[in-house]
Amino acid sequence: MTDHTALLDLPSILVNMGLQVWTADQWLAGQCSGSSHYLWTDPDTGANSHDEKPSGYMVHHTAGSAATPPNHQDSKAGAWIGLERDGRLYQEGGGTPTIYLASAGPARISSGYGYRPALWDYTFRDLRAPARAQGGDGQTAGNRYTFNVETVHRGDGSPLDRGVFDHVVGLGVALHQLFGWTERTLGHRSWSTRKIDPKWAVGLPNDGAECIVDVQDQIAIILGGGVVPPPIDPPPGGEYMFPTIREGDGFFEGANPQYRSAVKAMQIMLAHHDYRDLETVDSACSSDGAFGPGSTTQVQNFQRDKGLTPDGVCGPNTWDELNKPREN
Repeated sequence: MTDHTALLDLPSILVNMGLQVWTADQWLAGQCSGSSHYLWTDPDTGANSHDEKPSGYMVHHTAGSAATPPNHQDSKAGAWIGLERDGRLYQEGGGTPTIYLASAGPARISSGYGYRPALWDYTFRDLRAPARAQGGDGQTAGNRYTFNVETVHRGDGSPLDRGVFDHVVGLGVALHQLFGWTERTLGHRSWSTRKIDPKWAVGLPNDGAECIVDVQDQIAIILGGGVVPPPIDPPPGGEYMFPTIREGDGFFEGANPQYRSAVKAMQIMLAHHDYRDLETVDSACSSDGAFGPGSTTQVQNFQRDKGLTPDGVCGPNTWDELNKPREN
């Protein structure tokens, strides 16, 4: 059994920060050890290794007020945080704020397939989002690239113990310092619009809203960077980050396979702006990766509404509009 080495020092770092920590038995062995599906992946090269490190820090919530952290083989998160009483973690009712380190490897159970459309290649502020999926299911899953924490909370805007919140922030600070990250704190919706971010109240500006912003800001302040700025724009010049695509690209015989992810991203982004191709295989998310007549129609509708030439070809100007926030 091979250990994940990148997180070897994390428990001692957290303890030295004054945080309460448990570690699961053999937590360094990770999940499903021996399978390349559950090794950390370098986001640029796609290399899988026990020596690789996570690419970011993702904050979830349990949607319940109590949880018993599972062992490392069954955990859907690297860590669980709550008020510890008698071996369980709670949202309220007293107890010791505690980080339970369940697994040093990628989570076995996925949460958050896909990318948040408006950020796609810029999910992390100092590193583009991972370019390929890890795992036999062929999906790009947040748990496969980010160190995930499950915060014990109902997610209904009710109070979260401030000590628990501080432990969530402290774990993020430790990971950023350990790996030299600039700002790589995500929530569910940072990765996929199909998920919601934690909602809790801790006396900060986003109480009761999607409080990942408060977590990001507190981590940035402790690291000396001030509050987190809006997502960066794509770098100017050079090759545009998305290829120009048109009808016939994507999942069609003889089509360029490199364009499949771009077509799927375009369809997800169109749906995010409420332009849905109802002819796609998966009409719920409008993203089958095939640029057919239905997609052409929606691209033309989008272009027309944005004042672009409605030629149905998704090029730089159309990508620029797709990357902008959705209008209410």
